[in-house]
Amino acid sequence: RSVFDAKMPPFFTGDRVSDYYLALAQPLLLLLLLLVLAVRVPALLRSAGGADRAPMALRAVNVVGAALLFAGTVAELVLDPEQDRMDVPPGYSQGAVRGLYLACGSCGAAAWACVLGLALFEARCGRNAGRSTRLWLMLSALLACLRFASDVERLATGSAPLDGVARARLGVFAVSAVVGLVALCQPDSPSDAAYAQPAAPSPSAGPASPGRGSGHGARLLPPAEEAAPAEGAEGKRNKEATASFWSRFTFSWLSGILWLGSRRALEQSDLFSLQTADATAHTSAEMAAAWRWEQRRRPGRGVFLRAFHRAYGPYFWTTGLFQVANTSLMFANPLLINTLVRYLSGEQPLSPTAAVVCALGMFVANSAKSLALGQYFFRGFRLGLRAKSAIGQLVFAKALTLAHEERSRFGTGAIVSYMQIDASKMGDALPYLHLLWSGPVTLIIATVMLCNFLGVAGLAGIFIMVFSMPLNTQLSRKMGAFTRRTMALRDRRVKFTSELLQGVRLLKLFAWEPSLLEQLGERRTAELKQVRNNLLLGGVMGFFFTAIPLFVTLATFLVYSALGNKLTAATAFTSLSLFQIIRFPLLVVPMMITRVIDLSVVNGRLSRFLNAKGREAVELDGGGDGDSVVGGDAPISLEGHFLSRLPAAAGAPAIELHGAAFRWPETAVESDKGKKKKRRKRSRLFGHGAHHSAESVRSALAEQGS
Repeated sequence: RSVFDAKMPPFFTGDRVSDYYLALAQPLLLLLLLLVLAVRVPALLRSAGGADRAPMALRAVNVVGAALLFAGTVAELVLDPEQDRMDVPPGYSQGAVRGLYLACGSCGAAAWACVLGLALFEARCGRNAGRSTRLWLMLSALLACLRFASDVERLATGSAPLDGVARARLGVFAVSAVVGLVALCQPDSPSDAAYAQPAAPSPSAGPASPGRGSGHGARLLPPAEEAAPAEGAEGKRNKEATASFWSRFTFSWLSGILWLGSRRALEQSDLFSLQTADATAHTSAEMAAAWRWEQRRRPGRGVFLRAFHRAYGPYFWTTGLFQVANTSLMFANPLLINTLVRYLSGEQPLSPTAAVVCALGMFVANSAKSLALGQYFFRGFRLGLRAKSAIGQLVFAKALTLAHEERSRFGTGAIVSYMQIDASKMGDALPYLHLLWSGPVTLIIATVMLCNFLGVAGLAGIFIMVFSMPLNTQLSRKMGAFTRRTMALRDRRVKFTSELLQGVRLLKLFAWEPSLLEQLGERRTAELKQVRNNLLLGGVMGFFFTAIPLFVTLATFLVYSALGNKLTAATAFTSLSLFQIIRFPLLVVPMMITRVIDLSVVNGRLSRFLNAKGREAVELDGGGDGDSVVGGDAPISLEGHFLSRLPAAAGAPAIELHGAAFRWPETAVESDKGKKKKRRKRSRLFGHGAHHSAESVRSALAEQGS
């Protein structure tokens, strides 16, 4: 029979992987390498001639290692052209299988030839191996380890002699392992593009010319590059930008600054500079572009979360891959524990090699799970920080362009709350959002495994969890209602505090401090009462969700014993391990329901604010020749939001007003109980008299104070 007509052979031959599948992995590696080349070569062409160059020693290791592996693979083919020491699965044509092995070996030689060419090209461009290249080298090293295990077993059993072919295969394994370890620890190539750089001075920005504040060439505000240094302009270069895979997963790039912090207090100059992707200028620009896209799709009806997903969705879902790895590795421990305990108690026969592999598998699975979980939370909290800065900037930019009536409707307190409270809630929820799907998946898989190990008794725990869900839902709804009340009271208190600070001079002049402080205290007391209710309900929820896993374990073992089953060590340890897995989702999923409710409230609040009517921003500066778009002797009579980045000339006023008309929007007057609001329209039109302005402000504040 031909190779492709035969039934697929078993994956394992004894305690090792079959040569058939090890050979088929070679052409697959070649296909992956072709994809790597399609990505890496254009990137090298774009970066050729850059100022940053990687150390020569690392490039030499890549070139020498690829050359040795190519030579070793070719030596295998030359010394053993018949491939007579490889396994031939039962029922397969010996000639066809050996031809397949020879073709797969040729694919391996071709792959290492491509790697050698890529390494030479990277050395010429002054770059280390790319991330995709290093991942491929690590994968090939893993395949070499499997081949090495097969060769060692052959040599130990005497089925293959220690001849030139065996030495060549062992040499290929040794070099491949070294190359894989170097790829694991090899840093990224240095690049200035990874850091937030200070903006370069504009060559077209000339010196400010003298004149009136609104006249020709006047500059009202300093340009961005003169106002303050850019983020990341100070401090050391962030080592994470060039960290290797090993350094990223173990966070060893932080070791230097942590060691320094253990010796003395850290200073600003000790800290790393920001990377470009973490700088506020970058994150806010991404968020603003996503919101403009949402506004074009749904004018006046944009949804904030949809724009947020467009800006940060790829990073968010990529972070979820680490949660997938964590959830998958979580169930390796119960299976391996069950196998080892049954082996130790004599219930399941295992070879010593298989038992050692199971023990090592527990170590590897737990280590990989810990690394994946660390990366998941690191990326999640980083995304949360990016979200906080981006939302704060987006809300602040919108507040500057709000129409008068919209600014009066929202108030300063609510806008500050959007920038601080809502942004914080959004950022705090992002690291845990993937638990919304991983929690239920973990519960389902763990429950199925419990039923497999315990039978019908495993359903006892399921019944308790099902019966607890209505109470869980009710508590979550109650927590969501309490959260909305707390946020409303906080907005009311912050708004009132901002109004007091804005009119503090008149408050001191008319000695209104006692009455207004009393009103502020009442608002703060109401807010604290609501916060206390939130904490009390949170304590009840914490007790409830901590006690559920204990009740589940107790009920399951009682039913299992009552049915006449014998509780063995393997069953007990495996079940306890699964109950420990179930404990975390039961604690987290209800909390995530509360966070989702908070996010829905935040989404509604931010969407309503960002969709509010605004004023078109009008740039007063010219194109760099000093001419103003609006200004000079011509009056600014248009309704809009005017801005300029040009400072006033030395000795000249920044702004002059002649024959101006001033108008106040509607002011919201709160009733005594603070539940209903009455709106009174106050509009003042006047010319040069300053006393009219003072009277209008005093009357407005007097009404608010009364």
